[in-house]
Formats: sequence, structure tokens, C-alpha cells
Amino acid sequence: MTPPMDAPLYQMFNGHDAEQNSLALLEGRLPLPDGIDYPTRSFLSQCRFHKDHSTSLLEVSTEDHTYFWSRNPEHKGSEPHGLHNGHFKAGILSPMIAQCDALFRHIPLTTGFVPDNWRHLMNFAIEKKPGEFCLKKMRTIQLMNSESQANFKQLGRLAMTYGEDHHLFADGQCGSRKHHQAIDLALSKRLVWDLLILQRRSAGWISNDAKSCFDRVVHWVAVVAMMRLAITWNALLMMFDTLATSTHRVQTGFGDSEASFRPPSMIPFQGCGQGNGGGPPIWVSVSSIIIQMMVAMGFGFECLTAINSHLVTAQCFCFVDNTDVIEAGASVDHSGEDICQSVQAAASMWAGGISATGGAINPDKSFWWLIDFAWDGRKGQWTFRRKNQLLPDHRLQIPGLSGKLESLCRLEPGEAEKTLGVMLAPLEDQKAHVTHLKGIAKRWAEQVRSSHLHKYDVIPLIKSTVMKSLEYPMTLLTLEAATWVDIMSPVL
Repeated sequence: MTPPMDAPLYQMFNGHDAEQNSLALLEGRLPLPDGIDYPTRSFLSQCRFHKDHSTSLLEVSTEDHTYFWSRNPEHKGSEPHGLHNGHFKAGILSPMIAQCDALFRHIPLTTGFVPDNWRHLMNFAIEKKPGEFCLKKMRTIQLMNSESQANFKQLGRLAMTYGEDHHLFADGQCGSRKHHQAIDLALSKRLVWDLLILQRRSAGWISNDAKSCFDRVVHWVAVVAMMRLAITWNALLMMFDTLATSTHRVQTGFGDSEASFRPPSMIPFQGCGQGNGGGPPIWVSVSSIIIQMMVAMGFGFECLTAINSHLVTAQCFCFVDNTDVIEAGASVDHSGEDICQSVQAAASMWAGGISATGGAINPDKSFWWLIDFAWDGRKGQWTFRRKNQLLPDHRLQIPGLSGKLESLCRLEPGEAEKTLGVMLAPLEDQKAHVTHLKGIAKRWAEQVRSSHLHKYDVIPLIKSTVMKSLEYPMTLLTLEAATWVDIMSPVL
């Protein structure tokens, strides 16, 4: 159990008073009950409307419905008990059918009513890594009714547009947002490391992964976060009542299961569901509140730009659920030993914020660096302090999936880990980049070598496949031309 699922919070935000309490929380009028842990209280204190808050106009006009299905591909999966996407794409060719279909979407969106044929979900598992079929390591995707999915996507688009227009998303959250790419976030991390090196400032850098973030978000927390983005109560009631009351079936390679399952108690399954068109905006809205909480607590890194003396700040670097939390010393006078306590506080606060949404940190996929510098008189240069020189017995601990404190793996400054598709470490290791890129080229060459190609297919194949993987990290790299020739040799 996590704090939002415990009494009295769960009872406050579910039931007859749920809407009133949610509005009171967002307006800052709700007194929080005693007994709530400090990170959860801090998270809820950041759930507020902005000063110019207004509610989005929600409707499904025939024009909106026609535009949506004209752009939505037919082959996208949908729950097989209802009509599939092709029916609705064909329906927009008839003005009368399009108007009826738009009306059948409009009524649930504005009233919160959930049609019975929406209350079916089809679950199927896909591999996270090729060849890994352990159920615990696979990702469960939920297929939903085509009409409900269309409404969920519309809510997500409206929420994202409103949030971007009113600057309600944290700058550190780059996932699921337009004009934001993973490689840009990796470059931002590299630039902050360069600033730390330039200024010789110590810092703790915690790279963590939230366990199944979409599947663990508590419904009432997601409702509050989306209401903050001007989505109405009835529209959210439609979405989460669908998720909470649906019957689940399982799709396998041998066909769809005849048996079904539902929540075993009065408490429904939580989470927004992977495959839900509104899922990514929900996580952006929730995680932005956690980042805002970290900012309010004073964690992070800040410095002045050299030319204009503008303040630059960074607290978290997030791409969906993959997050790097930074806690840097206020000045060069603070050593690595001096900041260990504040680094632990930052890690605990972030883990507490994830727990306040219903989630948890996966320690097996998390690690950290403790960055500090020392002058090497023999070499006449600054160097990174190694683990055996810098509090070798210090352990950074966070609550794991079971709730017990677990220690995170601590890496040397030069130990590179693959994050956001590139090999990154505070002390840049070009060899790690080259090894990673050579591996991509060799694997591609082995797959293509055994096949037959017409000569006019070769260049389009190279440009559309392996070159995309090799071009992706170029923003970060400073490799010589001879090194790139060596990397490309298996491909050529």
C-alpha cells in the first residue's frame, strides 16, 4: 500500500465528497489530515490551480470526430468486443453516421456516463527486451474500445495544450511533449556535467527508474493532476470509471481468453493503463508536480551564466519515468562529504514524491554518482575523486518495491551507463560510445549479410535503418573522422 491508497486520503478523494475535496485541494482550501508523511504532504501542497485557471470547453462536434478518424490509422489495435477503427473511418463518409458517432462520444465526455460496451479491456504482454519472456519483465498493454480511446486521446491533447500554453509543465520533464527529444535531454545532462567540471563543484547525481509508472498511478491523484490542467470532473469521471469498472481478458498467441477477471475487492485496479491514449499526458501532469515539489524544497543545481549573469537551474531530468535527480553543493567550498546528507534528502524526497502518486522506485534499475574533484599536483590538473577517496562507506538508500530501504549502486565517475539510448557518465568515456556504436553496426551487418538485396535497395536501407541509430548520439559526440570510418566499416 502507498500513502494515497491509505486512510484517510483514499476515503477523502473517493465517494460523495470526492469532487468537492479535489476542488478544495486545488484551490488551497482543504486542510490536510494529520498523520500524512512529509513527502506526500509536500506533494499535495503543490497541487494548486494557477492564478488564471479556466476550464477547457469539452465537446465532440461532427467536425472534430471526422477530423480525428480521418487521421487515425485503421490498423491500430482496439478491444475486439466493440467496433474497430475501420468502422469509424468508414462512418465518417456518411454525414448522418458521423453525426451519430460524434454524439455517442459527446454524451459520455460531458456527463461522465460510461456505456456498457466500453467496459471491456483486452490485455496482452509484449517484450521489453528482445527474447526476454519472463512475465515480470514484460510490458502489459491494454486494448480499449475505439470510442473510449478517441475520447481519452482528446482529453490528453487538451490537457497538453493547456499545460504548454500556461507553462504548467516542469522544464525537466521532456517525455511526451512536442518539440522535445530524448537526445536533447541527454545533451542537457552533459552540459550540466560540464558546468560542474568547469566550476569544480561537488554534486550527487541519482539516476532512477519508476516501476511501471503508468500502471501504478492512483486514480484520484491523476484526477487532481488533470483537473489542474483544466479538464472537467465529468470528463475525468468518464475515463477513470471506465478503467475502474472494466472486465479484463487476456490475448495470447493461442487466441483470446474466454475467462475474464475484475478487481477482487471494492477497491478497483489503479493505473491509467499502458495503451491508454491519455496515459502519457497523465504522467506528465503528475511528474511535473513532483518536480515542482523538488524546486520548492530547494534541491538542485544553480549557477549564473558567464556572459549575461542569468540564473540557470536544474533539479530533475525526466524522460517519462526515467529520471535523473541532481543535488549540487552551493559553492566550491562544499566537498563531496559535505553534501552527502543533502543528496540523501533529495533522493528520499523524490522517492517519497513517486510514492505519493502510488508508485515506487526500482532499485535494480537505479544507480548514482557522487561527483567531487581534487588537485593532482603530479599531473598538474584537476581530477575526479574516486570511490575509495570519497566516503567509500557511504550508502545512498531509498525505499524499494517492498517498502524497505535498499542501497543504490554507486558508480565511479568514469563508469558509463546506457541512458536515453546513449552511454553517459560525468567523466566522458569516448571508448564506451565507440564500443556501443560498433555493436550497433555489427549487429545490423550480421542481420543483412545473410539476405539478398537489389543494389538499388542498399542506400535506402542504410539511410532508413542503421544510420538512424548511428546519427542519434552525434549531438553528444566529438569523434574523429577516422573513428567514424572504423564504426561504419561493418556496414559498408
